[in-house]
Amino acid sequence: MTDQQIDEMAPGSEMNILIHEKVMDGCIHSIKRNPDSQTMHGDYRFICSKCDHSFYSVNPYPDPDWARDIPAYSTMIEAAWLIVHKVKFPRSTDTSMNLNYIGSDGRWHCQFIGSNGLFGGFGSAIADSPELAICRAALKSLNR
Repeated sequence: MTDQQIDEMAPGSEMNILIHEKVMDGCIHSIKRNPDSQTMHGDYRFICSKCDHSFYSVNPYPDPDWARDIPAYSTMIEAAWLIVHKVKFPRSTDTSMNLNYIGSDGRWHCQFIGSNGLFGGFGSAIADSPELAICRAALKSLNR
């Protein structure tokens, strides 16, 4: 994904899923029912084909969204702060983040910076909200 495509992404489920998978190393579970898995209590075992996460449900066809539970990274600041703790740069012992409000145009600027002191655009983004700026900067940091 290019920096321009990232800058054009709106907050919402598409961005949240991308952040969850690419930045947070989470799994968007691809749930399938384990054959012959009904227990004596009448529930069914489900397994993710990507990460082997499993859960039980009395419903033989559970809503896949129920199992995902992805934080709203792009719209809730509490979830966006989780990203700040996760972003790391290769060949860098430490990563810092700057988040600034640009009062003249009412937008937010976020920049992730590696400890090697190189400021060359390491995950830098401007957005209408701090959450969206953090998400965009984190996604851009993957391109570095």
